[in-house]
Amino acid sequence: MKRIALLGAGNPGWQQTIIDYQNRGRAVYTDWTFRIRDHEIRLLENQIEADGEFKIFFYEPKSRGGDMKVRLIGYVSDFTTSKETIEDCPEPDYFYREGKAMARTRTWLKIERFEEIARPMDLSEFWNHRTRRRITPSQLRSSFAYIADVKEMETEVIEEDEGYYELALEESFMENEIASNPEVLGLGELELVDRQKVTPAGRPDLIFYHEKYDIHIIVELKKLEITQADLEQATRYHEWGKEKFGQRLITLLVGFWVDEDFMPRLGELTQESSGIFAMVYESLFRII
Repeated sequence: MKRIALLGAGNPGWQQTIIDYQNRGRAVYTDWTFRIRDHEIRLLENQIEADGEFKIFFYEPKSRGGDMKVRLIGYVSDFTTSKETIEDCPEPDYFYREGKAMARTRTWLKIERFEEIARPMDLSEFWNHRTRRRITPSQLRSSFAYIADVKEMETEVIEEDEGYYELALEESFMENEIASNPEVLGLGELELVDRQKVTPAGRPDLIFYHEKYDIHIIVELKKLEITQADLEQATRYHEWGKEKFGQRLITLLVGFWVDEDFMPRLGELTQESSGIFAMVYESLFRII
């Protein structure tokens, strides 16, 4: 069964107050500005039926004095959601609201318990459960997102028709592997310049420098096949890279498969190499 979680803002003062409230020995209903979408409603209802709960991760927004890190998890045992504003709490005895003003409450969440995280988590450690891409602050629509459950973020097991099992690697694993061992790209000795750099064009996964050829290399990793949308993303990175590093630049899209009629694959790096290329890897994560 696919499991997801919620990710939303909760300022530091509110987090401590609601923990104190819950520590009095009761569950707590808290209001939520957002309506949960129909597809996610079914997933969350299935989780409650199977596990008795689902998770909500609270990050601390800068607008409320926080640092955009997650330090608190709530375990939700029930919820009510609607397209319209819900004025009445389902169980007023367990109601907690921050402040007196009526918010645009479209969802009530019943949180049975809280867990404080010893090591604060960055938003980039979370994954959008549909796109399987990292969460960035700009992707948080009004401070709210549906994410893959952290238990399923690192790896995903896919059952093949023949009965074999293959491990589908997450981009975070691939990024760490290439950052630590750039020689797997087969492009010679590379120096890591940056990773997940925030740019006007987005956040390219990795940026390297090849001293022998005096060339910068932007690497963008894809879990599955390389698509037209990925090429458009790489083009934005490439245009930014030329402004930053000059014309001595290549941008690599690294994915599980690419149609070579769609975009060229980079074989051997040469002095004349420039532009946007694809590389592919096999299931054992060997660049081929």
